[in-house]
Amino acid sequence: MNRFQFQQPPRGGMGGGMRGMFPPTPPVIKALILLNVVIYILEMIAPEPVLTYLALFTPGQPGTTMYPWAFITYQFTHSPSGLMHILVNMFVLWMFGSDVARRFGTVKFLTFYLLCGVVAGFVHLIVSGFIFNEASMLIGASGSVMGVMVAFAMIDPNRPVYLYFVLPVKVKYLVIGYIALDLFNGLGGSSNVAHFAHLGGAVGGWFLYKHQHDIGLFDFVERQVAKLNSKGGGQYARYRDANTSTKKTPNWWKTAGSKSSEPPSTEDIDRILDKINSKGYTSLTDKEKRDLEEYSRRR
Repeated sequence: MNRFQFQQPPRGGMGGGMRGMFPPTPPVIKALILLNVVIYILEMIAPEPVLTYLALFTPGQPGTTMYPWAFITYQFTHSPSGLMHILVNMFVLWMFGSDVARRFGTVKFLTFYLLCGVVAGFVHLIVSGFIFNEASMLIGASGSVMGVMVAFAMIDPNRPVYLYFVLPVKVKYLVIGYIALDLFNGLGGSSNVAHFAHLGGAVGGWFLYKHQHDIGLFDFVERQVAKLNSKGGGQYARYRDANTSTKKTPNWWKTAGSKSSEPPSTEDIDRILDKINSKGYTSLTDKEKRDLEEYSRRR
């Protein structure tokens, strides 16, 4: 997964340099990467207790327990025997997850990411533990990241990705290729990679993105977070329902330096994201960049 890159916009904008080449990384992506790194460091210091309580074990293994919280925590553990496992996963999370997080917002993206990992864990347990009757320990963010890749491919299927930094491939074909490879290797039983966990994450990502409005789960989670945030004096609840005319303009927008009296609507943000996809980040006006950055930071 580490041999490709997006087609990046030319230098310029926002003073040029790296900030002009790449949109700001959403805070939720930074937080996920940081948490993965912290847990990896703890694994390096004390691998046995960390993996015992955080990794996901198939049932019935002597000396192990399948803790219910492990469906979440395993997503933040990686192989302590080398750096490639965590480096590749975090690179791909940043590469694909940043755009998805900007479109979803913090709460929706985090919910989506964790649920993809939960689905990946269940699929792995069913296939490895019950169908193949194998004892295994599941670690890594690959299932969650695979779900994010699928969501990205559904949002922007024709975005070019450069394999080995040379060969351009549309991201939809890249994702299909990885899914086919995981299916082939999983059925062939090659290596100790949790291929069916990857496939579970891909299926979870497809289902959650395709039916995001049908099941209402993301809206429910965002409402609960908004309620908790408002009770604690926070500002999260400022705009999720800002498309209703009865809502007041949030204070954070009034102080964000915008000349407009109203925060950007969901349609405005979608238009900005579509403009990035078609013309690149540097094509945005200063106001569009400010709107997108503030919207991403506050969600």
